[in-house]
Amino acid sequence: MNEPAPALTVSNQYLALGPIAPLLADPNVTEIMVMGARDVYVEVGGKILLTPIRFESDSQLLQVIRAIVESVGRRVDEDNPLGDARLADGSRVHVAIPPVAVDGPMLTIRKFVRGPLDMADLVRLGSCSQSAFGFLKACVEARANVLVSGGSGSGKTTLLNVPRTRPSCSCASVTWPASRRGHPHPPATASRCGTSWSRRFACGPIASSSAK
Repeated sequence: MNEPAPALTVSNQYLALGPIAPLLADPNVTEIMVMGARDVYVEVGGKILLTPIRFESDSQLLQVIRAIVESVGRRVDEDNPLGDARLADGSRVHVAIPPVAVDGPMLTIRKFVRGPLDMADLVRLGSCSQSAFGFLKACVEARANVLVSGGSGSGKTTLLNVPRTRPSCSCASVTWPASRRGHPHPPATASRCGTSWSRRFACGPIASSSAK
């Protein structure tokens, strides 16, 4: 019987992440996107940039992926090629391996701002105006239905987590895949029909989440 993988702590996740560990430690990087061993992208200031960082092989990348996923008691293999996890610092992780990932294992790590932001922070940063917050607060107090939509990293969850606008009822946020259009290397994935796999290209599925 295999021993469970040790949990990743903030101290040992640096070693487990291999060549992308410095990117996780960089406060300017908000997202890390690994599209196979040779292509590592980052999001900095809302822009997606190709880095010179490389993995030695798909095998090394797969070791990193499995270390992350197994640390939260899950696994990825040919029968379960997709997985989600969180790092010790709260960063959100999504992985895909062959046969779903046609061109090699894929890994994305979405980092979060250190510490919660309040309404004054978002107004100062230009993310939202004072009057818009007043409108949103009124909608929440009136228990109106609210739909927050936008691209990945646009601030949907951050907005909903502001104390004065946090809904006491269900609220949905939707991420649109169109935010990835124009990316130089959209990932190639495969879907299974019965026992066969068919290749397709995608900018990523629509991801939705609900906040209570």
